[in-house]
Amino acid sequence: MPRVMPKPEVLRWAWESINLSAKEVAEKMNQDIEVIEQWEQSERYPTYVQLEKLAHDLFNRPVAVFFSRCTRRRRNKCFF
Repeated sequence: MPRVMPKPEVLRWAWESINLSAKEVAEKMNQDIEVIEQWEQSERYPTYVQLEKLAHDLFNRPVAVFFSRCTRRRRNKCFF
């Protein structure tokens, strides 16, 4: 399955925006926490299917958001 390269800061923003920790995301995605942390640090990448599940099922956001750049930052957080 091909891997995609979402922006790690956008992944972090997405789960923080709905008050989830990386651990909670891992549980909901049936993944080890290490895998989610690797996604967050760009050491490993999700498949498109995994990203689609994150976007639609978990975060209720379009997949395209995960390839966007932050338009502004405040206190090291991403905003659109």
